[in-house]
Amino acid sequence: MKKERKALFKEIEKIQEKSMRELSKEFGLKKRSICLFKKEGDFFVEGVYSTHHTEDDVISINISCNIKPYSYDDLFWEIFDMEGNAKAPMSLRAVGAFVAPRYRIKEINIVENSLVNIEDDIRQTVVGFIDTYETFIKSIEKVDNFNKFILQQSDFLYEELIKMLANIQTGNYINALNSATELISKGKTGYLKNGNKGIYEYIVEYCEKKHNIY
Repeated sequence: MKKERKALFKEIEKIQEKSMRELSKEFGLKKRSICLFKKEGDFFVEGVYSTHHTEDDVISINISCNIKPYSYDDLFWEIFDMEGNAKAPMSLRAVGAFVAPRYRIKEINIVENSLVNIEDDIRQTVVGFIDTYETFIKSIEKVDNFNKFILQQSDFLYEELIKMLANIQTGNYINALNSATELISKGKTGYLKNGNKGIYEYIVEYCEKKHNIY
């Protein structure tokens, strides 16, 4: 990155962080690290913001609009033998390492070539985030519909685990068990571990023992 572009990048990062602190208060959002979040009805919504640059010196501001049922974390912690986390502050659901993954609804990017419109553009990303989750929740209405929606989607981040949680929450324990067992047979135990077991192994145990499938 050229010297002048690097300086612009750093300045945009600084302005973005300051603006996000102010905008989170203005719009009734909570903020931790680079996350804006809140509980919206039965859902947990999260906007993860950043400043990006490419090898071609293109600079952009970005916010990833994510969502999950608020109950996903409680279910995840029950499965993963971490039920005490449910008593932690809500910020854990945003920035914690051992939490249920989120579904990405949309990613908003705005290319920046100067500081002229930067504050307005940052506001636009936050307004876009709010519009995105409000529109999505209005269309999906309730958690049962979210689970049905998720099970019909494909090729998204954390797809296997999110679909297992959706299946478990809707009572389709056999589907979750079969998915986890198949992945384990391929040497995949999940990207999260507690003790010497991965999340997929915990899901197998949860489905087999607690719900007495076998």
